[in-house]
Amino acid sequence: MKQIFIFLLIFKGAFFYSQESELKSCNVKYQIDTTNFNKSGFFKLQITNLESIKLKIPRTFSMMRIQVQNLEKYDRELQNFTKEKNAFVDVNCTKCNEKQFKLKSNETFVYNLDINNLYLVEKKLNQQNAKYKFNLFFNSIDFRYNQNKKCYIDNYESPKIIYKTKEEAL
Repeated sequence: MKQIFIFLLIFKGAFFYSQESELKSCNVKYQIDTTNFNKSGFFKLQITNLESIKLKIPRTFSMMRIQVQNLEKYDRELQNFTKEKNAFVDVNCTKCNEKQFKLKSNETFVYNLDINNLYLVEKKLNQQNAKYKFNLFFNSIDFRYNQNKKCYIDNYESPKIIYKTKEEAL
């Protein structure tokens, strides 16, 4: 009896694992709008649902889920950008994106974000009056498996962005 129970337990685990691995990537389109980014620090992330089904996404994109990738800092003496250490942080945030809604097919939702409020970005872009070049990495783990049963939404990495930090006011 014990052997049958163990066999069924292993079989059930293998069955559920195989179901998750069969999930495909959802067909979504990301766009980032950095117009006036250097003046205001604000940018927009648009996500468009290209699937034929509704997808659950958070109403707000958690500031803890956005990080800097491929960071380069401008060296005035060398007159070029030099690579900085890339430190990816694994964030465990259980209550980051609790409020979700269903994004209809061919519908677009826009997240308005401020670079000055991004905790993990602010730690990297910490010098005043400096010029940086980087990609923004948007971790979409809150968009994933348990919300959308038929597919999962991939992470997004923006194209290169050039950003100049401001001088601190006295």
